[in-house]
Amino acid sequence: MLDFYDVLEAARHHGEDGDTDDGATHEVGDLQEFATELWSMLTEEQRRAALTSEVVQRIFESGWDEDLAKYDTAFGESVV
Repeated sequence: MLDFYDVLEAARHHGEDGDTDDGATHEVGDLQEFATELWSMLTEEQRRAALTSEVVQRIFESGWDEDLAKYDTAFGESVV
């Protein structure tokens, strides 16, 4: 049975084996699809917990810009 890390490894390999010079695009796209699929399976409570986790907070803080301002109040609460 596949596990979470197998999916990450497959995305990495897809990036390395991609038919373009920018294999990272394949890897990132695969990981975005995976994250979107996982997100769709979460309850609202699980989504809130994910958005307020330390790891996600670091991602928001390091990648935050004006284009992301609309996400500042996910679930009616500040996420950063």
